[in-house]
Amino acid sequence: ASGLCVALVAVRILRTETLEYRFLVWNLFLAWLPFAFALALYDGYRRGRGTAYLAGYGVLWLLFLPNAPYILTDFVHLSEPAAAPLWYDAATVAAFAFTGLVLGLGSLFLVQTVITAARGTAAGWVAGLGTLGLASVGIYLGRFVGVNSWDARRCTPSRNPPSSCRPWTLPSFGGRWSPSRFPEAWSFAATPSSGRCWTV
Repeated sequence: ASGLCVALVAVRILRTETLEYRFLVWNLFLAWLPFAFALALYDGYRRGRGTAYLAGYGVLWLLFLPNAPYILTDFVHLSEPAAAPLWYDAATVAAFAFTGLVLGLGSLFLVQTVITAARGTAAGWVAGLGTLGLASVGIYLGRFVGVNSWDARRCTPSRNPPSSCRPWTLPSFGGRWSPSRFPEAWSFAATPSSGRCWTV
């Protein structure tokens, strides 16, 4: 599936002689990361690895998980006129989005399996549902606030954090979460079936 996705972008680049939609390849790479971390976590649990090992991969998985379903938001880039037919661009984004969604759900299944085996069925479902909520927040932060998974590594507590870390500080969230500042985000969340779309 990933090979087909990359091929669709490659054909578009060759036929249109533009580099549009090449960002989808990078987004797909990011979508593979949580699956790889979840696989390492699952394999580590089966091999009896220590808590630090499992927790490390668990944190990495949680940080990068929103990148998988995030590709679903790339439909906002569809527009006319474009260098390629709209149907082709829509099919390309759909292929990437489907692959990213499968990778995300697959990684969640692996992690939930580990938690269920270690803590029980109830803990597994609580962790799974809670993770879906956190991933939704992560998608919002990535699309409308511009926060990336690796920002967590660059941002450390300080009195005067750098500008790249301000989205993680409490004072700046007031403006960034305001519906008046991002009306399109809140409208999209409130009316998912309205058929409206926004470009960013």
